Amino acid sequence: MRKSKWRLFINPVILTGMKTKKYKVVIVPGEDGYFVAECPSISGCVSQGRTKAEAVKNIKEAIELALECYEEDHKPLPPNGPATASAQSRS
Repeated sequence: MRKSKWRLFINPVILTGMKTKKYKVVIVPGEDGYFVAECPSISGCVSQGRTKAEAVKNIKEAIELALECYEEDHKPLPPNGPATASAQSRS
C-alpha cells in the first residue's frame, strides 16, 4: 500500500443523551497497512481499522466511551472540534 501525504479530517457526530457533539478526527495511514484515527480534542482517544470506514466506526465508539467516562466522573465534556471537513497536506 502506498503511503499518502494527506491526512483526512472528518467530524463524527456523537449523540450523548439529548446532546449532539461534533469532534474533529484525523485519519492517517499506519505503517502496518491499517488506518489510524485520532480525536485531538480528547486526550488519548485513538483507534484504527483495516479501512477508513472501519477506522471511523472504531473512533466513534472510542469517542462515545470517552464521553461516557467524562460524564460518569462529572468532568466537563471536551470542547467541540472545528465543524468543517477538509484535507491538509502533511508536508
